[in-house]
Amino acid sequence: MVKSTDGARWHGEEITLESGQLSHFVDIPVLEVIGSVSMDGSPVAGQLDLMLREKGSRVSFDVDEEGSFHGSLPHEGLWAGRFKMDEEPVLRLALDSIEVEHRSDGRPVELDIELPDTRLEGQVVDSEGPVGGAHVVVIHLDALPNSETRSDTAGEFDFAGLRPGSVQIFAIDEERQSEIQVVDLQEELVPAPLRLVLLEPLELVGQVLSANGQPLPGANVTAWLEGGSSPLRAIKQATTDVDGTFTLDGTGASSLSLFVRAPGHASHILHLPADPEKPILVVLDRDGGSLVLEQVAGQTVEEKHESLRYVFMVHEGASIPLLSFLQQLEWSLVQSLSAPQLEIPALASGDYTVRRSIPLASGSVSGTGAENSCETAFVNLNGVSTIAIPVLDAAEPPQS
Repeated sequence: MVKSTDGARWHGEEITLESGQLSHFVDIPVLEVIGSVSMDGSPVAGQLDLMLREKGSRVSFDVDEEGSFHGSLPHEGLWAGRFKMDEEPVLRLALDSIEVEHRSDGRPVELDIELPDTRLEGQVVDSEGPVGGAHVVVIHLDALPNSETRSDTAGEFDFAGLRPGSVQIFAIDEERQSEIQVVDLQEELVPAPLRLVLLEPLELVGQVLSANGQPLPGANVTAWLEGGSSPLRAIKQATTDVDGTFTLDGTGASSLSLFVRAPGHASHILHLPADPEKPILVVLDRDGGSLVLEQVAGQTVEEKHESLRYVFMVHEGASIPLLSFLQQLEWSLVQSLSAPQLEIPALASGDYTVRRSIPLASGSVSGTGAENSCETAFVNLNGVSTIAIPVLDAAEPPQS
């Protein structure tokens, strides 16, 4: 790990030291960066954090009252970003990915960030009234970092500058969580204030077994919680213990989509109700097949990322955002999008569908029906099946 004097992570690399090796050289290009942050034409002060996961880099910039910042970045690439405003309660906003490229003329790279003119406000309450200090989280369905703030002493919260489109929002206070609500954000259009009601915790227990009934310790369990008006909710994760059992926080969920994988076994995707009285039982076969996803040719990483925002993996009633699913495989998202094909090994046999929903003009997605396109393939034991990822035709306009 290479860090600057101010603690920024410039570079991360795993190396193997051989006997007698006295040195190891790391070449880190330095890109001078200048830029600004504004919203509705006015400067915004705060802290800008940029992350380049495949290089292990994280660099922060102080943005002054004029909305200006200046510094250096260690690499070119597609940087993920978050912006923390200088205000109380603390407001952190996820940003669109920022492409950073070296300039041939040697001048500083210019990054001008305009925060969207959006607003989302509401109040966090429980059975006794307003709840101050609750953690309010906004989930972006396209693999952006979460945006977050806290409720004030009156239980009220106010997000300004969230990216337009469909988002999910919920509140957490210690062990309690509210139901997640889906909101369609549009610039210059403020939705009605939200009321987030904290619920008592709901514990879901389960067990992962092999096909011969043996417990599988160390299995990874990922759950996409569903409930209320939200088609997909927060992600919860667990690892099975020595007897194959696991526990998930299912607060507010009516159902959930599970992705379960264990070394030496086929991974399984399934959908089931969130019933605390009925333990979850998952049985994994030893053998499975591979599913190859063919990406559209001739698109940049940014274009693929944008089109995959509306693509879902469907199996046995579960419908999981493909970008989110790929992240659970612990793949580098940028490297995955750069490849012409994505091979997902060791999946349980059965039908798998990759579905693309047409985005609405507001940025949300349409419902099921003829306006959606999908491709289906049957995964055979020890076989390889291929699906071409449906993508939005550039000539196809968003639905109003």
